[in-house]
Amino acid sequence: VWIAFFQLSVTFITQWPLQLENFSSAKRAKILDKYGDIRTVMAFQVLSMWQSLDEHQVKFVPLLIGPFVSMTLVPQSDLRKATLPIFFDMMEAEMNAHGSFKQVEDALFNHLDEQVSGGHGDEEYKELLSKVLIEKCQGHPSLNDNGILFVESLTGLLERLLHYRAVGHGEGNRFKRTVCTVNLLNFYREIGRPQMYIRYIDKLCELHLEAGSFAEAGFTVLLHADMLEWRDTALGPQGRHPAERERQRKERLLKEAISHFDKGKVWEQGIRLCKQLAEQYETELFDYRQLSQTLVLTYLE
Repeated sequence: VWIAFFQLSVTFITQWPLQLENFSSAKRAKILDKYGDIRTVMAFQVLSMWQSLDEHQVKFVPLLIGPFVSMTLVPQSDLRKATLPIFFDMMEAEMNAHGSFKQVEDALFNHLDEQVSGGHGDEEYKELLSKVLIEKCQGHPSLNDNGILFVESLTGLLERLLHYRAVGHGEGNRFKRTVCTVNLLNFYREIGRPQMYIRYIDKLCELHLEAGSFAEAGFTVLLHADMLEWRDTALGPQGRHPAERERQRKERLLKEAISHFDKGKVWEQGIRLCKQLAEQYETELFDYRQLSQTLVLTYLE
């Protein structure tokens, strides 16, 4: 029941007919004069119900983070100021229950990345999120240090995402888009977010392929392949990657890189990877059919 209430409330707040920013100034003024901004009214209802959960708030982490991110991204200052503290409540609840707030961290990075790169959010949101959450963390016995560092990382992410989004998708902006993608990729690597790092490896590879830069695409794929080992650990689906064994994903990525290097005429790199695959087929997997195909490919290159 609680989940249904919160999800329905967020759906109500974010529905297109209530987004007053999309209307002309005259129509917006008329609606506000007659009805007020009912998004804010509903947001305060959400806040009230959330606070009434008290010690039970942790049961809704991380399930409600996605919907609440959507709600806080609505471009209305009073709504944002009222609802952004919910994320601090989630951090505090998870910290008290589990000794860390890793689920909140992961979910906020993931949902903010998806929604801000998709067109939501602005500079005001970035500043408000930073101000509200840092003020909440300051002086807190368990969140004063780690909490503030996390909020600073979120702020850095939002800054990069807004730059990324501001770059157009025209042919003339491809270089700028590539630079912004590399900045996000490096950011996620530096803060230790491998799943998000892989997401931007894939985006960077797509950009290189669109530009016909096959050698660069090959080296980009290797960034992901080099993170993997020849193990049988089960990996879940991620982006364009299906659920598979770690060994299978590494093998598939190396074959992709070989194909890109072949198209880019960087044959020395392709040969190096073919030899790496051949060693696996001969000494670990004993897959002689794959070995013969790989050796033929090596000599053809």
